[in-house]
Amino acid sequence: MPRIKLTVLAVATALLGIPGAVAAADAAAVAECATGTTPFCTSFAYTVNASGTTTPATTAAQPVDLSFDLVNTSGSHTSDQTRWWQTLTFSLGQDKASSPTLTPSASMPDGLLVAGTRAAQTTCVPGTDGSYNATACPAGYGTALIKSTKSVLLFPKTTYGSASFGIIDIRNVRDGDATATVNFLADISVTYDGQTQVFKGLSIAGKASTSGAPALVMTAANQWTLSDGSSADVSLDSLHLAFRGVSDETATGTVATTTISTLPTRCGTSNAGLSATDRAGTTVSHATSLAVTGCPTVTGVTAAANQPPRQVKLTATAAAGVRPVAGYLWIFGDGVTQQTTSPTVTHRYGSSAPRTVVVAAIDSAGAYSKAASISLAGTALGGAQVGLTKLAGTESDATTGKRLNTTVQLYRCPTKATKLADCTWVKSATPKSGAWSFSIPRPKSAVAYLAVTKSSTSRIGGVRYVQARPKSTLTLTAPKKATHGRAFTVKGKVTAPAQAGAKVIIQRLAGKSWKTVATVKLTRKSTYAKAIRLGRGTTYVRAAMAGTAKSLAAVSGPRKISVR
Repeated sequence: MPRIKLTVLAVATALLGIPGAVAAADAAAVAECATGTTPFCTSFAYTVNASGTTTPATTAAQPVDLSFDLVNTSGSHTSDQTRWWQTLTFSLGQDKASSPTLTPSASMPDGLLVAGTRAAQTTCVPGTDGSYNATACPAGYGTALIKSTKSVLLFPKTTYGSASFGIIDIRNVRDGDATATVNFLADISVTYDGQTQVFKGLSIAGKASTSGAPALVMTAANQWTLSDGSSADVSLDSLHLAFRGVSDETATGTVATTTISTLPTRCGTSNAGLSATDRAGTTVSHATSLAVTGCPTVTGVTAAANQPPRQVKLTATAAAGVRPVAGYLWIFGDGVTQQTTSPTVTHRYGSSAPRTVVVAAIDSAGAYSKAASISLAGTALGGAQVGLTKLAGTESDATTGKRLNTTVQLYRCPTKATKLADCTWVKSATPKSGAWSFSIPRPKSAVAYLAVTKSSTSRIGGVRYVQARPKSTLTLTAPKKATHGRAFTVKGKVTAPAQAGAKVIIQRLAGKSWKTVATVKLTRKSTYAKAIRLGRGTTYVRAAMAGTAKSLAAVSGPRKISVR
């Protein structure tokens, strides 16, 4: 019984929704040749969604019609086996994102038809449609070259001829090779030497690949055993292979929701290619491309004005393709992504650094548009307490340092961690040459202020926290005279506010600078006392205290001491 073995290699991928039509280049045949004494030539054609006969119009996940047409056009090669096909390769693309995908066998029911129809078995016979090959067969058809050898009176007799074949159907087999990505069996109707037979079990198996887009690799050379007992060396010579959706095969051939092949969810163009290798190892290839069309389009993205600092309100404008826009994928540039059904989204950043926001529209089948983006500049807002009754700072671009004059708003807050919505607005000011300032009441205790600028259509607003602190009063008393070599005591206290536990530094004047001679901690009553020794001569001493979270730095008045 004649047997044909076809091997199919495909990338294991998940079932994806179809975004729209695919414009496949080279639907018309294109011939490619490899030069040599006898040129090896093959005519290629690759069509996607050509007939659409089994494509439902209303479901999101639709089957894709893939048609491959190859013809060995190597001239007079019937008896030149070096120019017979050895393998045929159909590359669906160079990347998974923008190439049609094949559904793994494990995702489909056992026995599910992936091409053709059982109802055609009685009519899928080569030649019955008036041509030399079975163009009426829905899953495919073609011709093959045959070299048959038969012993006649102990001498081998070689005959070259051709056969026609038609592929009746291709069905899924789940219990095949455990490593298979796709694993099918097909029924084939073969006519050779005036005889027609239907053979069962044409094998189409797949192995998982780790990279690249799906590719079908078919073994074109086979060995047949003919009905008269002679052996035959066979090579496919022309092939039309069609995957046209999936049928659960009722009497009329109903289309199921599972598909053998689907179009990608990422829109764009992917390179594809067809190639044929002869038995001498020569390969001819033809490159083409697949452009996924009918996708949604993002026509623009804008940011709203007068938004809270570090918060942006973005709106995307999108146009539908063959299906309505169902959602949007936002990438905010700070590691956060969000998918929304509304074209408008609000996002708050953790800083005022510049960001680029990217958005893509998603249609009802899950197809993503090409992304659109908007760049938002960052704001550097500096500020500090100046004296007791003033806050001042600068406003500039976070990248270039260029001074800005956006209105600065001042809020008073219970604590530094308080949200802006829970703070009390105090006043606003417009910077001059990038410098801003506010007059504030003299603080009696530490007060938290927030200086902010609003986010605009092109910029993320700035935030600056400033702690306004009172200035404590630090006193120091010391004797006017002291004896050399003997310790004497300096003492004092801190008031308004008290600073229990804070460190006080005792200093003496050495030339024009102050040198530390001792340190002491304040008591619970914010007082201190420290015994010190000084060298001979007249000098000055003072007490100093660094600024804390509660108060500004404080320095006592100097005291003159004579040491003899």
